Amino acid sequence: MNIHGIIMGCLRWLKSITKGIKKETTPKEPMEVMLDMLRRNNNPWAEDITMSLAYNIMRDIALHLVKKHKKEYTESLIHDGIYKNGSETLMLALLLNRFTWDQVATGKYHLYRGILNTTGEQLEKLFYSTMNMLTDAELLDEKMADSWSKTFIEDVACIG
Repeated sequence: MNIHGIIMGCLRWLKSITKGIKKETTPKEPMEVMLDMLRRNNNPWAEDITMSLAYNIMRDIALHLVKKHKKEYTESLIHDGIYKNGSETLMLALLLNRFTWDQVATGKYHLYRGILNTTGEQLEKLFYSTMNMLTDAELLDEKMADSWSKTFIEDVACIG
C-alpha cells in the first residue's frame, strides 16, 4: 500500500467516526436573533391581525433603524440590562415600544388633534401590547408603566 492509500484510508475512517457529530456553532448575537425575528415575522405581534398594519409599518422602521444604528441600540439594550441570549423578544418589545411611541408622536396617524386614525389606533394597541410584555417580565414596574401610559395619552391628545 502506498502513502496515498494510507491517507485516503485515514480520511475515510475519520469521516466515519465523526458522522453524526454536530459541529459546534458560534451562537448568534442577541441583536442578530432579534433582527431575524423581525425579518421572519417570528414574534408575538406579527400574527395579531388586529394590529397587522401597524406591525408591518413598525417592522420596516425597526429593521431600518436598528441596521443603521446597531451599535447605539445594542448599547442602549445593554444599559437597560436585557441584551442577552434568551431575551430577544423582550429586546424587540422595548424597541417596538420606543419606535411606536415616536411614530404616534409625529401626528401622521391622527385624524385630528387627540384622535388617531385606524392605523394610529393599531399603533396604540402595539404600544400597549409591548408595554404590557415589559411589565409582565418585570422590566418595567407598574409606576413607570402608568407614567408611560399617561405621557402617551397626553402626546396623542396634544398632537395631530
